[in-house]
Amino acid sequence: MSFFATLFSAFVLAQIVRTCIPYVLGAMGGILTERSGVIQIGIEGLMLLGGLACVVAELATGSPWVGLLAALAMGAFVGLVHGALVAVFRVDGVISGLAINLFALGGTRVALRTLYRSTSNSPSITGFRWFEGNDGVHSILRAVVHPTTILAIALLLLVPWLLARTTRSLAIRAAGDEPVAARSLGVDVPKARLVAATIGGALAALGGASLAQDMHQFQSGMTNGRGFLAIAIVILSGWNFRRAAVFSICFAILDACQIVFQGAGRVVGDALTMLPFIVALASLAFSMFGSRKKLEPPKGLGRFET
Repeated sequence: MSFFATLFSAFVLAQIVRTCIPYVLGAMGGILTERSGVIQIGIEGLMLLGGLACVVAELATGSPWVGLLAALAMGAFVGLVHGALVAVFRVDGVISGLAINLFALGGTRVALRTLYRSTSNSPSITGFRWFEGNDGVHSILRAVVHPTTILAIALLLLVPWLLARTTRSLAIRAAGDEPVAARSLGVDVPKARLVAATIGGALAALGGASLAQDMHQFQSGMTNGRGFLAIAIVILSGWNFRRAAVFSICFAILDACQIVFQGAGRVVGDALTMLPFIVALASLAFSMFGSRKKLEPPKGLGRFET
């Protein structure tokens, strides 16, 4: 079978959909947080914490829905703490985001050992078992109708519209674009940033839950750099939700290439594992130095209102 026939086979297309969702949700969480002016580099950690919360809750209750809710709650809590540190206590957003990543990397391993006496993986979970069957059509159906897929599509349509039209969302944009002017007009900048960071954290954690349910367990370091790629997507998209979805699909296709070349040998496999990161770095370098149209972050990103 030719390369393109394999790449666009039903099984690989299903994998592209499943892989795309963590990128989309992670990038959306980062965009929403940074559009309010709060730097967010902790997406990798949020995804890890969301994935662990999802698996622990589902193992405890037997319900994948409770697992998703637990991931949302975990992400919202960590996002709220991050937003409070940055917007209220004026801690550097890079330091706070780095702390999230380091805490998640070590904390999830401690939690695995404490709960399941393993530092590598949790027991298996069932997840959502709709459209049972081993053929490609059923694989695509399971990927498309997964709750996180449906939610990601709905949010891609809803969030940009809300940011452009609702009063609270306009306050978030004002806090990210011109915090000093926004405060002079009566906008509660710290509150707007807290709201954005909390929701953004929940979205990124939901991306981790999607990944955990796809793998049917939590594995130590299972994000494998996807959170950092989500940060690259945030920048490459110009902090635009729909462009971020396009870049997420592109990175998901690069991930799928690993499946196509599974039997091609270790050297090729390792090179393909690096491919998304190489493309991300090259794209970022081109956007900074080679592109005529420079990508501009929100003007108030990392700035305080006074």
